[in-house]
Amino acid sequence: MSSVLDDPADQWMNDEQTRDGELEGEHGRFCMIFRHYAAASGDRRRELRNELLEYLKFSPQSESLITELIALAVDHHSPDRLYLAIDILPQLGDRLFEYAHTFLIRDVDRWNQVYSSRAYEPDDDYWFVLLRSVGQADIAEATKLMFITSCLIESNRGIAEAVVEALGDIDSGAAYDALRRLTTEQDRFIAELTQNALDE
Repeated sequence: MSSVLDDPADQWMNDEQTRDGELEGEHGRFCMIFRHYAAASGDRRRELRNELLEYLKFSPQSESLITELIALAVDHHSPDRLYLAIDILPQLGDRLFEYAHTFLIRDVDRWNQVYSSRAYEPDDDYWFVLLRSVGQADIAEATKLMFITSCLIESNRGIAEAVVEALGDIDSGAAYDALRRLTTEQDRFIAELTQNALDE
């Protein structure tokens, strides 16, 4: 079965210019592969997932492509849309963590200047993808735990759900200890959500 890309390693070294208002270069190719990936299944989806991963690992624009991948997944119409990104990002390991940590700092700084209650935006789905991906990535456990628990906001239930599920993804004694501590949260939603996760 032919690949969407002839040679990914060469393609990202020869980024083209925009033409007729459409991006013909790396981001355009990345988005094209994503569309095929989202519509594919079985072996073909795995093949395309690996091509996207190659871009994320080796492109000099890796950070912007991670942003692109998450945005494409969040905006997709399929029921499993967020997992289109979660199935790829954990394989980036430390590079994913660097991205997530930088994004967290930028996001909090941006909103805390005026609207502290709006930190962790722009989108709960975006943070769900990042937190679940960090939880599943091959990153030092202590680093993952510190990052994930630092994102808990009682007033944001979407983020709280992502934190609980990400801790469950880690699946370790320390992660379950963190979950058990959350069952004592004053916010009843977080406490019940966490207890349900522990009961599963």
